[in-house]
Amino acid sequence: MLEIHAGVAPRLLNETGWEFDVSCIGGLTTSSLGGSVPSIDGQAHFVWLVSIIHDYELLGFPTWIDWNTGACVANCP
Repeated sequence: MLEIHAGVAPRLLNETGWEFDVSCIGGLTTSSLGGSVPSIDGQAHFVWLVSIIHDYELLGFPTWIDWNTGACVANCP
């Protein structure tokens, strides 16, 4: 049986390339420090972090999609 899952999580990607967790309670606020993203357009974005997994294996590189526009911001395929 083949199962493929997509993981989607809200994040903040700032202009330096650092990724932060986002809490949606009472509006968007940043919480804990994340990791550095290799490519970014020099602007801060609220983004969806999207990854595709299969039985605990990463199938697709995590991609950062702009929250408002849906445009790919980093690690675009």
